[in-house]
Amino acid sequence: MAASLSKISRRPGVPMSTSVLEQLLNWLSNAKLEPGDKLPTEQELCDRYGVSRTVIREVIANLKAQGLVESRRGSGMFLASQTDEPRIDLPDLSSERIGDVLDVIELRLAIEVENARLAALRRTDSSLFKIQAAEHAFVVAVKSGSVGSREDFQFHRAIAEATSNKRIVEFMLWLEAVLIPRRVLGAKTLQRSGDQDYMALITKEHAAISAAIAEGDSEAAAAAMRHHLEGSQRRYRVWRLTSPQT
Repeated sequence: MAASLSKISRRPGVPMSTSVLEQLLNWLSNAKLEPGDKLPTEQELCDRYGVSRTVIREVIANLKAQGLVESRRGSGMFLASQTDEPRIDLPDLSSERIGDVLDVIELRLAIEVENARLAALRRTDSSLFKIQAAEHAFVVAVKSGSVGSREDFQFHRAIAEATSNKRIVEFMLWLEAVLIPRRVLGAKTLQRSGDQDYMALITKEHAAISAAIAEGDSEAAAAAMRHHLEGSQRRYRVWRLTSPQT
């Protein structure tokens, strides 16, 4: 087992948690494990992959959302037993195919507009602080010249958390690999979108969502999220028409 896990090399534009998740899923698919077998601890995974505990916890949350692992208090993590419980499966989604990116944005519209509405109704001071902190982190990332894909995801995740619905959060984590398509296509899209003007537009849309949630205005929050995601649809459709990708 130890020989199969190795430190992760950072890939430009790809969050470390995504790279670790890919490696760990590959290991789980090839290792001769049985349901109930114990898995490496958080610290062991940190040491073997050379990443922080925060990264590993994001990966574990994703695996739990997929029903692949389970935690036992005081005992650690184990390979989950197979059940007949229905589970969503999107095996062919790719954050590198613009057609798939558009499909995911459409899926997000069906989910995140309501997320914003619920967040405005249910947010606490603590969850609002997390939304605003994530919004600020995105601004800082953009000013530093980054595409801000990780910070963008944290903003949308904070809104999901503000709904107080843990299943929504799990679903968002599960879709993380394709949830923020700018992670893969961002650099190329920016070249065709006016760079800073494009990022300033995203920042403005985030601010409108955050402000509506802060004010507890559920209809305005939903409308701002819809405007944001429909804007993403338009931008990626334009990119699709001007790109050789399909």
